[in-house]
Amino acid sequence: MDEKNSEDHSGEQFPIRDLKTEPLSKVKFSMEEAEAGFWTYLQRSAGKLPREPLHKVLNWILEQLNLGNAEIELDSRGDVVSLAVGRGAAAEPQHSAEDASERAQSRLRAVYLAGLLAQCRESGISPNPI
Repeated sequence: MDEKNSEDHSGEQFPIRDLKTEPLSKVKFSMEEAEAGFWTYLQRSAGKLPREPLHKVLNWILEQLNLGNAEIELDSRGDVVSLAVGRGAAAEPQHSAEDASERAQSRLRAVYLAGLLAQCRESGISPNPI
């Protein structure tokens, strides 16, 4: 059986949500039920290395970290020795799909604003101190 026809172990999928970032631009994200609550994502699969380009896999990992879909494991000294990302490490439990959607929108908006400020800085526009 190939990947596309393999058994689906995912929870309920919700409609794709939009986050308006500019007058003519939107970021689309999706959400599924997961064991820990709800899993939000921009790109559902990271793909498989080495077939998938490394930058695409790294982009997926960054998206998962930004959306809070990560769990760490600490050793006896308190050092992080393991990191799980993705559906199995979905963000802390949310009370509803709407709560999960609002949390994802807030995190995506923060990244958008950071990018906008970086663009301004790179183009020579700096904030005026008060």
